Amino acid sequence: MENKEKLRVMPEEDDECQPLLGGNVQEKVGEMEWEVRLPQGKTSPFGAVFIIVNAALGAGLLTFPLAFHLAGGVLPALSVTLFLLVWIALGLIVLAHLAETLQASTYEEVVGKACGKVAKAIVDTCIIVYTFGTSITFLVVIGDQLQDLSAAVHVDGRPLTHKWWVDRRLLISLAALLFILPWLWMKRIGVLSYTSALGVVCCVYISVVVAVRYFVSYGDQSPADMMTCRDTTSLQHCQRQWPDFFTAIPFICFGYQCHVSSVPVYAGLKRRSVRAYLPLVAVALAVCLVVYCLTGVFGFLTYNRYTCIEADILRNYCPQDPAIDVARVMLILVMITSYPILAFCGRSSLDSRVQQVLQRLSPGLPVTLGSYRWWERVRLGVEGTAWLLLSLLLALFVPDISPIINPIGGLAAILMFVFPVPRTHSQSASSRLQERHSLRSSPRTPAEQFLELNIALSTLQQRLQARAEARERSQSSLHPSSLPAGLPLLFFRPVPTLQCPVCSKDIPSSEMEAHMSQCMSRPRVTYNVDTLAQDSGECSICLDDMVPGEEIVRLPCLCIYHLKCAKKWFKVSQTCPEHPDLA
Repeated sequence: MENKEKLRVMPEEDDECQPLLGGNVQEKVGEMEWEVRLPQGKTSPFGAVFIIVNAALGAGLLTFPLAFHLAGGVLPALSVTLFLLVWIALGLIVLAHLAETLQASTYEEVVGKACGKVAKAIVDTCIIVYTFGTSITFLVVIGDQLQDLSAAVHVDGRPLTHKWWVDRRLLISLAALLFILPWLWMKRIGVLSYTSALGVVCCVYISVVVAVRYFVSYGDQSPADMMTCRDTTSLQHCQRQWPDFFTAIPFICFGYQCHVSSVPVYAGLKRRSVRAYLPLVAVALAVCLVVYCLTGVFGFLTYNRYTCIEADILRNYCPQDPAIDVARVMLILVMITSYPILAFCGRSSLDSRVQQVLQRLSPGLPVTLGSYRWWERVRLGVEGTAWLLLSLLLALFVPDISPIINPIGGLAAILMFVFPVPRTHSQSASSRLQERHSLRSSPRTPAEQFLELNIALSTLQQRLQARAEARERSQSSLHPSSLPAGLPLLFFRPVPTLQCPVCSKDIPSSEMEAHMSQCMSRPRVTYNVDTLAQDSGECSICLDDMVPGEEIVRLPCLCIYHLKCAKKWFKVSQTCPEHPDLA
């Protein structure tokens, strides 16, 4: 069942029942109000903090000493980190506020409702690229740690690195094909969620070991002596230039990127409110700040005077250091178990694009193929395999993680800072419009707030649209109200439309009132999701037999249908297929 409650009719006697667009609509609708609300979550405050910390901590921890070096030292790096942290926290709060206002449960849904379908498509693409780049990072980290572990093992007085079967590319390929690929063909990987605690423990352990190694070196050796344990680059070849200061920002943003996960976390809280969410964000970011700063400060101070700081700080340490080797083993386990989870997230966005392409090639093809039980599993398995093979191919030719984190760190900054900005302006404009034209003192429903958000956005852009309409009509058919407010209007043809909060269709603003009257006065039907216990004939939508054990929906008129078929049907009509006149 979808994670949103169905539309409900509120009785006329309810004191909270008010017209959505004024008195005229109330007469046409029959004095009924429709409201979309998120269900109550089950996540505790402690669980929410842990999930946010787990989403932020990861491979980005390894690059913080390099980020401190590029920023110019401890003080400049801490200043940049604290400055960005303020905006990172603000972005999380803004996303929570908009998720509550728009009753959205995912980052993409927030962007789609607030900025339009084009912006949602852009965000989907950014998330696919971001998760794919992070997948490559995981494979590179696995290869680096396996290579260092092989160097710690000596046979006949020589490390194993001279053997052909411990080549870095071969180790990455074996780890990917043997330990990651089987998970991508499984239907459920819920057991991997228990390894999230291991990721947090591993990151904390690495930060503590890096800090301890600054004061107590392995074998009572100084960092200068430890440089002889492996091939290192001369210090004169890694001197920084002042423009390198700006290259440190993507590394920091990559480390703190948890905004995509923050919206589902907020939607799943037991007692959901922005005020209660604020201290949770503060605690989670404080934990991340301590872990990152411990690693960045002491990793930078340990090696900055003696050699170049690697993009992966663990590569600066001797392979024979037992404490570091434990960290390497833990990190490999974390990367192997985290890759399938990340690939599932990216593959879900990719799969929606594949379904759209199939729909355009042949409108009936997705429905026909969807009737076969093997189709979904094969499709997702092939997509996961292609995802792994392509990321593996790129990881084999990447020397370290810095060339990957630079671009995906920029994408992380876009997801953190760019998309919340236009939504914030739109929301503030909607609030001013609500205060000016409020018809009652009680709070607006989410549907009203959503509609006023679109009205405010259209109003703010109206003057620019009037000036640009004649000049831009022939250039594009896209309209700016569906894009972030920060994008220029020079390349888009203005079309004053609003999105209906009931059916999500784009309707001309002049026809919105009449459309809302028709859309909301249609008979609606609610349903319950159940599992079929015995044979009940065929589904009247797809005309296939319903097999016991399948998920079905039960309507008030006692009709039952396949769950997938019913979801597709209710996107077109909110009535029973066999009894369209029954509400």
